[in-house]
Amino acid sequence: MEDSVLSIDFGTSYTVCCFYRTGNCEFCSTDNGQHTIPSIISFDPDVSYGIDDGKSVLHHLKMLIGENFESLNNSDVDQKIFGMALVEKEDGIEVINGDKSYSVPYLITGFIQCIKEDGEKQAGRDFKDVVITVPARFTQRQRSIYIKAVEKAGLRVVKLINEPTAAVFELLSKYESIRNDVVLVYDLGGGTFDCSLVQVEDAKTITVLFSDGSNEIGCERFDELVLEYIIKEIEKKGLKCKDRAKCRRSYSSVLKDIRNAKESISKRSVDIDVSKIISGCPEFQVTITETVLYGILEPKIKETLKIVDNMLAKVKMEKSAIGYVALIGGGSLLPIVKKCVTSSFQESRVIDTANPKEIVAKGALKSYLQHDITIKSVTYYNYSLELYNGKCYTIIPRGTPIPMDKPLRKRFMPERSGQVKVETAFYQGLSDNSSENQLVKKIEFDISKLKGSKYFYIELYVDGRDMISIKAYENEPGDILYENEVSIP
Repeated sequence: MEDSVLSIDFGTSYTVCCFYRTGNCEFCSTDNGQHTIPSIISFDPDVSYGIDDGKSVLHHLKMLIGENFESLNNSDVDQKIFGMALVEKEDGIEVINGDKSYSVPYLITGFIQCIKEDGEKQAGRDFKDVVITVPARFTQRQRSIYIKAVEKAGLRVVKLINEPTAAVFELLSKYESIRNDVVLVYDLGGGTFDCSLVQVEDAKTITVLFSDGSNEIGCERFDELVLEYIIKEIEKKGLKCKDRAKCRRSYSSVLKDIRNAKESISKRSVDIDVSKIISGCPEFQVTITETVLYGILEPKIKETLKIVDNMLAKVKMEKSAIGYVALIGGGSLLPIVKKCVTSSFQESRVIDTANPKEIVAKGALKSYLQHDITIKSVTYYNYSLELYNGKCYTIIPRGTPIPMDKPLRKRFMPERSGQVKVETAFYQGLSDNSSENQLVKKIEFDISKLKGSKYFYIELYVDGRDMISIKAYENEPGDILYENEVSIP
């Protein structure tokens, strides 16, 4: 039944949860009626979810899923980004609070469980099933970690859908014109930027043609850039700012004012009271004008458009082939973002969604209920084999449609004369170096009985169940040297 399913869009900065009641979509709301729940966790010393009432507050939990210090940039490990100290352990990154440490899956489970309970109170019924969303760029390992954490919260994951695909489901219900067109989903969130090219055919098939993005661009990083400008303005007056580590609440208050200024500024200026972060607390305001804000943020927004241009180049698509640009995520509320995007695309093609923070959760719920629409996807990562020098040799390139029409194979030669065994590994990732990619499976097979040929084939096939079949053979698929089927981790 449609009334028994929750939809959760777990975001870097905010989370949105919705459900159906008597045919209408309702959102889980905070105490002040907001549909966006802060994706934060407070420690004081007990753990609280979605509220900033602790001495220590963790931000950007989503960015830690399936990551380690090597995969994160050094700046990301900075306590300024996440708000708390991190430590790397064998099973992944953990969050440190005093003498305790918490795994990322444990914290996600607690957060989702809190949302589930609040939703049940609001709906007046229990929820057992859930539709969840993930970035198109999430690896299968990240997806698996997230699914398991959600299930531990007492919910059965009945559907997992990529965020841009979910957004298109909601757009289809509102814009008749996109039912046969290519949509660029421009998703500027709090901590990340993602973009996807989505082909809609007869409103019956949704195909993600390609996805890209960056973990280095997001609205909360924009806030930090504006804060850096403010600090410089303070220092120009010979004043000294307080230690941020010791005055977290004061800085959080200023960052909140910065967020409000970003979203409201247009053809006018906004004065921000920054007295609370200045030593001695003298009365002091910094004026932010649209011109100043544009100068601070324009380079980063142009980086997002460069990512879009690179994505179009990879699929050999001209801008003119894009029918519509859908602005979603909290960043699309910024006037400067729409200004930059419309300068790159015709304004008539830019869809200014009314509630860009809510569109993914709502679309995900609709995707579960609309069984007559087929979703197709492509591989975001390369699937490669490790060569003898530690380099990766791609067999299935990024952007290959899933499920594949047919297996792809490559021919290899033994490393040396008289070699009797091949030991290699299969990886998922974007790097040419195996050490920078995600290990899927180590494989080993005997080549001592090759029938005179000096080479062998390795063949890969990805189906629609996130399973990969791996085969090695001499001349024909029947001359099997190795065969296995594994789940993408």
